[in-house]
Amino acid sequence: MLDYYDQFPPPDIARAKIDIRRRINIYVDDVIKTGDFITEEECTKIIDTAFDKHITNDIIKYSYTGWCVFGEPEVKRDVLMYIGLLIKTKKRRKLRGLLRASYFLLKAHRQTVEKLYAPNSEYVQTVLKKDFKSRSCAV
Repeated sequence: MLDYYDQFPPPDIARAKIDIRRRINIYVDDVIKTGDFITEEECTKIIDTAFDKHITNDIIKYSYTGWCVFGEPEVKRDVLMYIGLLIKTKKRRKLRGLLRASYFLLKAHRQTVEKLYAPNSEYVQTVLKKDFKSRSCAV
């Protein structure tokens, strides 16, 4: 019945990218609005990467029907998968950076306290020694 749809040419690559961008717009725009996980340029690169395996000789390798049934859903799925992986990677980097920074701050604090209260430090020899002698005489 609809056999003649195989004769329609596939959509232009630029038009297909605009369609994919429009179809994933709700998810991607929410992620871009947060501002710290994905940028507009990264989203464009991801869409270009997802299209690479569906393009041969600068044309889409499906007919119009094949593109609508097989190509477009697969590209949409790939784009969302790449975006999810990018967000996951960036979150891991941010968490790792926070953990490393807190580790180094705690380490520096511990070293400072150890140096401050070491038996031969200036603080112990001058300030604490005077306080200790003044309190021990009062008893």
